[in-house]
Amino acid sequence: MLLCAGGPDTPLPPQLCPVVDTVLGVVNSLLGSVTSVLPLGALGNLQYTLSSLPIIGDKSIQLDLNLLLRDAEGNVVEPAGGLSVPVTLPPAAGPGTQLGLSQGVLSAVLALAQRQGAFSMDISSSAVPNSIPLTTSALLSAFPQLSTVLPGSVPLALRVRLADTPVVALRDGKATATLRAAIDVLAQRPGFPPQTLFSLDSDIVLDITPSVSGGCLHTALTVDRVNLRLASSQLGSINVSRLEGWVKDILAAAYVPAINNAVDMGIPLPNIFNTNFENGQVDVADNAFVINQSREL
Repeated sequence: MLLCAGGPDTPLPPQLCPVVDTVLGVVNSLLGSVTSVLPLGALGNLQYTLSSLPIIGDKSIQLDLNLLLRDAEGNVVEPAGGLSVPVTLPPAAGPGTQLGLSQGVLSAVLALAQRQGAFSMDISSSAVPNSIPLTTSALLSAFPQLSTVLPGSVPLALRVRLADTPVVALRDGKATATLRAAIDVLAQRPGFPPQTLFSLDSDIVLDITPSVSGGCLHTALTVDRVNLRLASSQLGSINVSRLEGWVKDILAAAYVPAINNAVDMGIPLPNIFNTNFENGQVDVADNAFVINQSREL
């Protein structure tokens, strides 16, 4: 519904007519695109809908959009924090279009990837470069007595399982995703079944670098830091803090690239005023990505 000042017998001031025409054109255009379903690769799809009438200001038109996210089976997905957290846009630097995406959108996409197993992985020595030793020799600094339990250099494997959904945080100009994962370290002796040596609880903090291309918001993940706690051990006490750099290197080489591949299709952006946001500037505000597409006068 469009509400205008004045009664039904009172004509609108002439200067308001172009504004009303613009509003009606915007509403009709957006309502026409409501049925457009945008693909999320193998994860599912998403759909933008207009949640309310545009807000007309002196120099801008503000649109509030809802986002409906579905998995590959058509089930609606929403993170614990919700997708409809209000987004506050900073003042625009100049003429153009701004789009704010709440952190809940990326949280939901990562949750979809988790459902499809993107965050669960078994990492063997073949998945990491030779410069990263995935053998028992790498554990000697944390457990010197290991050589008496497993003589020689025995191949190892890491089994990573996410304990909870990824937690996305956007604040102070920085974007991160924290993964709470269980990591089992297994010995792979030839001729024997894999043997769990110890298990770790971990907080894996990933830096998120956003960019826009192909009409999508893309996010590149890199390992910032890894915090480890000993959950259980078949070897006795272990100084796990000495293993944090080793685990971080393994995750950076094999684990995080697999996650990036799972979400490399990006998050499709809405087509507003025929603006595709190609090569738009992406800033990190509190709880939101803000995409700016400037327009030359």
